[in-house]
Amino acid sequence: MKTKFKPLSQFIADYRLNKFDNDIICFEAMIYFMSDMNSIQFPTEVQIITIGKTGIDIVYLLQNTTQTYKIPNTFIAGKEQISYTPDECLIIKGTNLRYGNYYLSIKPQKDCSEETINKINQRIKN
Repeated sequence: MKTKFKPLSQFIADYRLNKFDNDIICFEAMIYFMSDMNSIQFPTEVQIITIGKTGIDIVYLLQNTTQTYKIPNTFIAGKEQISYTPDECLIIKGTNLRYGNYYLSIKPQKDCSEETINKINQRIKN
């Protein structure tokens, strides 16, 4: 299913992010997470999917690093504030109990690993 949220669509097009089976976008990225309490930078694989007939766009951070730092790993377009600075990064602003207001930027680096792509394809088939 095609991504509905305009900033995500622009981000995907500008970075020429590859779509895999079922239009899933997967890529490796550098994440910058900032809040009043913390500032963290780490690499992770990112997945963007669109679900449902109405087209809900979801951004997932796939590495366990999010659990290590206890930061959010799932972002829903419309629930969090998602914007895109052309040729820079995808920006997500939100609030959670642990960090309060936070700011997260996603800067693509390269395609997902073959292992991750295979896992995604297996999950889709099951």
